[in-house]
Amino acid sequence: PDYFRHHLTRGLLQRKLGNAQAARRDLLRSVALLPTAEGHLGLGLMAEGGGRQVEALSHFRKAASASSPAGKDALGRLARLEMSSKPGQYIKTAIGLTRDGRLAVTVTNRAPLSVGDVRVSIRQRSNLGQREVLSYKLRRPLAPSAKVDLVTELGPMSVKQARGFNAVITHARPAE
Repeated sequence: PDYFRHHLTRGLLQRKLGNAQAARRDLLRSVALLPTAEGHLGLGLMAEGGGRQVEALSHFRKAASASSPAGKDALGRLARLEMSSKPGQYIKTAIGLTRDGRLAVTVTNRAPLSVGDVRVSIRQRSNLGQREVLSYKLRRPLAPSAKVDLVTELGPMSVKQARGFNAVITHARPAE
């Protein structure tokens, strides 16, 4: 009775059968005994299906830390739910210079899913804060681990001048 696997297996089965209350009870007991990616994924799916997004995100985050299939599934679900509110968490940017001194931005998709409608804001820092000087929208979806280089019209400039710029992902959505 105090071994997690029994509760996990029964909870997952109850979920498949549509017995939400029994599934939740068993899965909660399972993760209380031993937090597993499978248990948290099951609870996250139930919370998401019940419209409890904050709870779903919490369970998906816990499950996503595992490298198991359930952990990878949870990571994809987490990225899907968070992409519109936290695109910069999944899509990274790096500023550089071309050989002729023009400002370039490398955009890398670190999400486990393809992303589309990616918008990049190039901002210049000053004593007064930051101001947007250019904005780009990627024309094609970006696959997981894919990179794209954007060469801007800014420049020529020195490395010191380039350090006064940054690139921010302002929008993205799952492409699938």
